[in-house]
Amino acid sequence: LGGIYSVFMFFPQVGFLYFGIFKIFILFGISYLVFGGENLKEVLKRFGVFLAVNLSLGGALLALIFLTDFGTAVGSVVSGRGIYLNLSPVILVLGVALTYTLLGVYQKMRRQALYEKSLVKRFKITYKNKSCEVNVFMDTGCRIKDPISDRGALIVEYDKVKCLLSDREREVVEREKGIDRVYETGMRVLPYSTINGDNMICAIVADKLESEDRKWEKVCIGLIMETKFEEGYGGIINPRLYLEENIAMEEIAV
Repeated sequence: LGGIYSVFMFFPQVGFLYFGIFKIFILFGISYLVFGGENLKEVLKRFGVFLAVNLSLGGALLALIFLTDFGTAVGSVVSGRGIYLNLSPVILVLGVALTYTLLGVYQKMRRQALYEKSLVKRFKITYKNKSCEVNVFMDTGCRIKDPISDRGALIVEYDKVKCLLSDREREVVEREKGIDRVYETGMRVLPYSTINGDNMICAIVADKLESEDRKWEKVCIGLIMETKFEEGYGGIINPRLYLEENIAMEEIAV
């Protein structure tokens, strides 16, 4: 839309389209198409930011041209309502490539920061009428699942949830070969694989697992003692558990 609008400058017959009111209208259309908004307030807010950025960049370009030698260096010409830069094709291509590279790096860093932040969720685990809360990271590389129900499962640091276990269960988990006696307590064995090979850990089946927006029942939770996760979370979850929930909710809605 912006590209088509810019072509009109070559047709004096429609010069009125470059009056201020029309420019605002076109900018509003571009802002709405790109950024959208759930309601009028959100649309106007995003348009205000978009307009402020455009005015700031335009003012910066004018200042650069008229207050420095940059305009002379690039052979800029001010004509009518526009500023024209006499750039060689090589400079133009290199400038575009550099701009896209910088934007790509910024976008990647921003997405990574938002991605990591959004994937750490607070979970409430309820087991035998006891509850505790743990920050859990939704690891896209985690494929661990309950071998009995075939549902996605969690792995959490033992210290984070040992308050939920009975004395007998703690004794079994903390023993060197407690995995051999896990079924005596009604717990479960959870197999998992890492780059170091296959292994098995003791696990419980939580009566409830709750996050801010979802609830599950009878979810298998592995208790790991040797590994400490990153600061900020004490466990990892197979995102498949969330994916299955989304699919189920969509089917119900349909």
